[in-house]
Amino acid sequence: MAKAVDELVTMLDPLVQSGGRFVWRGREHRINSIGGQWRQGGRWWRGESYRSYIRITTLDNMAIDLCYDELDQSWRIAEMMD
Repeated sequence: MAKAVDELVTMLDPLVQSGGRFVWRGREHRINSIGGQWRQGGRWWRGESYRSYIRITTLDNMAIDLCYDELDQSWRIAEMMD
């Protein structure tokens, strides 16, 4: 089951790929694998842009969906899987 998180992360590497790193809640995490990628349109009536999603697993066994917001050019954890 997925849990909505919606928290900012800081990407330490320019590309989201295996071995890439990011910081979340003050702790560095390393990407182990990528499970899929997709784009989703935002709610245009609220001024939201398209968002790119990447499902990843980390070396410490977290399964999460990273989300890139094109409008504010930020990365977030959108959801975390149990």
